[in-house]
Amino acid sequence: MSREWNLNRSRERNRNQKLRFGFGFLYLANLISGIGTQNFVESHHLESDSQAPGIAPTLAGTQVYGLFLLVCGLMIVNDMRLFSHFLESRMFWPPYFITFNGFMMALLALFGLYATYNRNYKLLVTFAISALIVLLVEIAIVTTVSTEISDYKENIKRTMEPSLQAYPFQNIDRKAWSYIQRKLKCCGIERPQDWGVIYARSQVPASCCARVPDQADALCIISPDPEIIHQYGCHQILVKRLNDHWSVLSLLAALAALLQVVILVLSILMAFLVKREKRAR
Repeated sequence: MSREWNLNRSRERNRNQKLRFGFGFLYLANLISGIGTQNFVESHHLESDSQAPGIAPTLAGTQVYGLFLLVCGLMIVNDMRLFSHFLESRMFWPPYFITFNGFMMALLALFGLYATYNRNYKLLVTFAISALIVLLVEIAIVTTVSTEISDYKENIKRTMEPSLQAYPFQNIDRKAWSYIQRKLKCCGIERPQDWGVIYARSQVPASCCARVPDQADALCIISPDPEIIHQYGCHQILVKRLNDHWSVLSLLAALAALLQVVILVLSILMAFLVKREKRAR
């Protein structure tokens, strides 16, 4: 009788595990939109007596979100590398941090799922401590990065000025300016007139032209018509592009921190329930 009871309980656990994995991503969406964890547990008849409400689907959702962060970080890094000639290495820290954060979240969630499904008290405590340490380290990194890149606007401008001066002499600078002006549809540092230090008679490079000339060495004349040359400076547009990246990264980091706090609390509750269950036996 005892053996049959254990077999039925094992099958019930397997069914619950499949439900938790299958609805992991759905639960993450519910969590963000404010739908309560308890509603999810009750609607799918999970074992709330021996399982912290929602911890398994939350951990599964954390894995998905961690991988999402990793992909977003790599995409932003790839975009910034297109303009790396004008960017200091520390400006890459925010997307590197998000990539690292995503990797750690996915790894921790995997460990948390293992500890949860085995209902091992020591592993759950280790997971909770690890999650707390990672969260504190991330807060420290965010604070440091925010301080380090606070003056990135001025640093970009200081990098652009000598690069523009070297345009006639250095091939790497010519390629960098040609690329950024075509890619971002900009001209000069702050305005097209910045090219006056290189060209006479209000001329600008072909990469400033709205329509690329047939001849590679052709020049355009400065004009207020956006159909002739790009009107905005590259510093302004590049800074706006980075600001957009920072906004996305800040939102992703805030959601990641919130999710990590949730799984930290749920892991502590799970450890408490497992310990109480063992004492009851």
